[in-house]
Amino acid sequence: MRNFLLILSLLALLAGCDMRETYEDVSTEPRSRQAIGIRYEVIGLVYAHGIRPHSQAPVDYVVILPPPGIGGTMIAWREPVPKGSIITVRKVVRTNRVFEGRMNLGVELDGMPLPVDAPITIELVRENEGKGYLDLNPEIYRRLPAG
Repeated sequence: MRNFLLILSLLALLAGCDMRETYEDVSTEPRSRQAIGIRYEVIGLVYAHGIRPHSQAPVDYVVILPPPGIGGTMIAWREPVPKGSIITVRKVVRTNRVFEGRMNLGVELDGMPLPVDAPITIELVRENEGKGYLDLNPEIYRRLPAG
């Protein structure tokens, strides 16, 4: 009975929570500011996914993820990013996600024409993340010297 009441209480608590995902630009914070302008060369397999809110909507943004990537009706298209493409970090965004990575990088992608003009994001989840704060996986992205 006690476990049942505990579970019921937790469900009631979750039902009252606002579960919408939020995004906060933290590019000007000291730790985040250091990532702005860093450039990477794509050396491993990653896909650019066109993300839309529902199957009949236009693409809102593009997310870059390694295989297996993501699927479902929110994916308008999926294209491999050519090796040698250059990614430049332009923005750092914190999300309120609980079970996945909380940091995203807003990036510029050179070396691949995209079917839409939309913001491009690298989510620091699913093997995209490196060892350090805001670092990308060195098996997929090679950090280029400054300049």
